Amino acid sequence: MSAAPEKARGSSRRTNADRRSALNRRKNSERRMRHRREFVVPIEAENRTKNDRRSPEQRRLDRNRRIGATRRFDERRRRPATKRVLVVDGQETVRGGIRRVLGGAGHEVVEAHEGTAGLNFYFETPADAVVVNLALPDMDGVEFIRKLRERSSSTKIIAIAPRQSYGTVDPLALATRLGGVHELRWPFGPDGLLQAVSNAFSESN
Repeated sequence: MSAAPEKARGSSRRTNADRRSALNRRKNSERRMRHRREFVVPIEAENRTKNDRRSPEQRRLDRNRRIGATRRFDERRRRPATKRVLVVDGQETVRGGIRRVLGGAGHEVVEAHEGTAGLNFYFETPADAVVVNLALPDMDGVEFIRKLRERSSSTKIIAIAPRQSYGTVDPLALATRLGGVHELRWPFGPDGLLQAVSNAFSESN
């Protein structure tokens, strides 16, 4: 007769433990739901309200901006360098400006600060085109082009010189006699530079 009450009490203890565990789980669930109602739901409702305030045209423009930004990033990442261009100029600021413009157009740009360095660099790693300022710090620009032409007759050359003044010798007139030299007069902007380089590459050998 004594075994049955012991078994009943053991079963009751286990039932009470299960009840306490279920109660704790229910409390935790209610706490999470209350937190969602107090914080998450209002934020979501506010975001929906902001979106509803926008007109269909604004939504379309925002969507196109996101898509366009992604496409432009992918194009920049996949865009290969089209041509290798050597820039020879004694002024660092000028070289930097030319590098930014041509680099933005997809070209690979390398630099040299004087004529001798430019020739050595070209003879080691030839470029598709050379942009050279005829007023070099160490040598005459026409002489630079002459030495370059002795080694290569196919390289495109864009020679930079100031506007011609009356009564002075025009260095570009001397440079163009060497053949395959395109003019770029100071002062010029990004469009003028890109046009000169494009004309040089579009010309057949």
